[in-house]
Amino acid sequence: MKKLLQNSLLLYLLLAQCLIFAKESDPAGATILDDTLQHIYLAFGIGTTLRFPTDLEINEWSIGNPGSEVVKMVASQTVPNSFTLYPQEESGDVNLNMTINGKTYVFLLHIVNDSRVNYTKSFTLKGWQEKKLSSKVSRAPVLNPRDIDSSSTIKIIEKCRIDPVYHQSLSKKIKWFNIGKAYPWNGNIITLYDAIQFIDEDMIVLTVSWKNQFNNKAFYLHVKQYEVYVANQRIYPVITTQITPRVFPGQRDTAYLFIQGHKLKLEQDWSLGLPLEESEILSLK
Repeated sequence: MKKLLQNSLLLYLLLAQCLIFAKESDPAGATILDDTLQHIYLAFGIGTTLRFPTDLEINEWSIGNPGSEVVKMVASQTVPNSFTLYPQEESGDVNLNMTINGKTYVFLLHIVNDSRVNYTKSFTLKGWQEKKLSSKVSRAPVLNPRDIDSSSTIKIIEKCRIDPVYHQSLSKKIKWFNIGKAYPWNGNIITLYDAIQFIDEDMIVLTVSWKNQFNNKAFYLHVKQYEVYVANQRIYPVITTQITPRVFPGQRDTAYLFIQGHKLKLEQDWSLGLPLEESEILSLK
């Protein structure tokens, strides 16, 4: 009987902890800041992004002692209140102090080399409701790339291109922005065609397409070699896919670059970076 009571008490405590955790978590998945020390796990060679509501006032921040180079933090130039942490060492612990709305919060940064690594962490204040971003885009959580169905998304995009009725039926969920920027590369023209925004998922898909204009020469251009920029600020897609990286004479390749969780507006100054051309590589030898 005593053991049964102990087990019941343990179960009760576990349920209570779950309820407390649920209560102190934002519906969009953000951690609510309080006086508790926040732990963030980093890894050398990987950038970890911290996000806060765009209308919070972040007054200042500091990492470790003055002159410390254990971790560098860079503020995004395109996404308000978004910061990326870059460890400069392979292991260690250091404090990050941030003054938000006049109050200082402490984060303990751990540089590790295991599965605890945080790629993105979102924080908010208790009871805070973001005012400047009230659309569905602002409420969409950051998704794990494994949870993004890229194949189905591409099918939707391509069906919208050829079926106006289907396109119109999704007009409240999907927005299109024509870019039409052309870039010369090894005698071919690479075109950044458009950006398609899936509003509910805070996801923008860029399409890039080109045709091999040569009759006797194949080219290799992998989708990972494309660089995406918004107003000269590089943005890293979470998923990239293409028809084929090796494009033979007369063949066309189309690539899709998925950008998710950045709270970006669709109508931006999108641009594309390309790898060196053959002539540029030869000139380096």
